[in-house]
Amino acid sequence: MFTLRQATLFGNKIVREDVFKSKKDWESMEPTTLEAYANKIFLYYRQEGFPYYNLSDRKKMYYFRQLREFSCKNLVENDVINQTMHGPLAWSYFPHAWSVRCGSFLSPMNVFTDDKLFKKAIHKRLKIGSFVSDASIRKILRMVTGAQSEGHARPSWERGLYTKSGDSS
Repeated sequence: MFTLRQATLFGNKIVREDVFKSKKDWESMEPTTLEAYANKIFLYYRQEGFPYYNLSDRKKMYYFRQLREFSCKNLVENDVINQTMHGPLAWSYFPHAWSVRCGSFLSPMNVFTDDKLFKKAIHKRLKIGSFVSDASIRKILRMVTGAQSEGHARPSWERGLYTKSGDSS
């Protein structure tokens, strides 16, 4: 196995296509091949850095329009807030949130920057996940034992609650 320094010295930049795969690609790998793949994932993220949300202005406008046009009509039913999916718009403005610690728990950034914990997270992803992507890495960083991420209410929830209970004037 190569270290990141060795790989880049030989011009072997690791590309997304070598890392972003589905379970069907790795479930039949021999243990040594699977370990090499896990190491490639590790080196890729050491090369590229933390997988923050990176939205173009066009994508931000798309998500903002989606949120603005969202109907709050059925968001709250019988005092239960229904789940909504409105993309990563809010998260894209708060990259520091990945470094926020919750009490004595590690933050996702703590897990990412610790080689041993990050490798543990990658192996866990390969064990329980169905694909590897930036989104799946962000997700597994929250799931390592001893780690927790801060959360926030989704903008659509906040809008729905305000619409339902706020002053309409």
